[in-house]
Amino acid sequence: MKNKCTISVGFAGMGMIALILDASSALCGASEGIDLCIRTVIPSMFPFLVLSIFLTGQMFSLRLRWLRPLGRLLHLPENAEVIFLVGLLGGYPMGAQCIRQAYDTGGLSRPDAQRMLCFCSNAGPAFLFGIGARLLGNVRLCWMVWAVHILSAILIGMFVPAGKSRPVTTQEGPNLSLTDAVRRAAGVMAVICSWIVLFRILLSFLEKWIYPLIPGPVSIALSGLLELTNGCAALMQLQSPEYRIVLFSAILGFGGLCVGLQTGAVLAGSGLQMGPYFLGKAAQGVLSGLLCMLILQWLPCGKISIAVLWMSVIITIVCCLSIFYRNKKWDSIPQENDVY
Repeated sequence: MKNKCTISVGFAGMGMIALILDASSALCGASEGIDLCIRTVIPSMFPFLVLSIFLTGQMFSLRLRWLRPLGRLLHLPENAEVIFLVGLLGGYPMGAQCIRQAYDTGGLSRPDAQRMLCFCSNAGPAFLFGIGARLLGNVRLCWMVWAVHILSAILIGMFVPAGKSRPVTTQEGPNLSLTDAVRRAAGVMAVICSWIVLFRILLSFLEKWIYPLIPGPVSIALSGLLELTNGCAALMQLQSPEYRIVLFSAILGFGGLCVGLQTGAVLAGSGLQMGPYFLGKAAQGVLSGLLCMLILQWLPCGKISIAVLWMSVIITIVCCLSIFYRNKKWDSIPQENDVY
């Protein structure tokens, strides 16, 4: 604990010295971060954020039995399927917040909570169709990237080892009103913009002192690994649409260090460790990039119009068939051997 505090103080001290010695870069970065939030992030994300918070608030206490085949495919405890779904629709770090809530109330065991952190906190449609649509310039490409994002999360969940689990119990609360959703969305939006501005200042220092020493694509990828929104803005510098799509899919799967810090803040004081989260997100980032690369090799970006939408539909159908096949296989196992 003492070493952790010493490291934090050291980083804070280095940050203060950098702000004093190069205040112009800090001011420039803050100005660019605020401009990015006002011109792009808030108009693109806020409407999606309100609706996703409203939707997930209604869903969290539900028992969606039709999702049980998906839960079995992902080796989830019974009734935990809704946490995975909320993590997909609510965006970072909504999935981690739901896991923390279920764990704190005793509805989710520690091993299950640690395992679910690997794949149940994902990018949501608010970011993907808000920021991603501007970056890719094609809504159908956003559908493809989202399908790849979901598929990679499912694959991670399928292959992360799981033990015996007990059913999850979640506390039922009052239904979230639209007014409450707007209020929460405003608070979340303020936090998101604050992190974007802070990391834009960091990137401003890197662009001045570090990035000139490394290749351009590496610096762009590093920006995405540090902070998702600024990394996506940096992807506009890439001339190749294929590279832009692959890198966007990869950094979307990983989420970035900034999202990791937000997730750490959500989990603070719970006793849950961040190691499984970062390992799972790193694997999902690599897998998402590889899947997009394979799709683009088969279907060149220049011809990626309506065919991409059909590709997304095919991926979804294959996933559904796999889910029901596995469910049928599990149902054939005698009840006493069923660990679920």
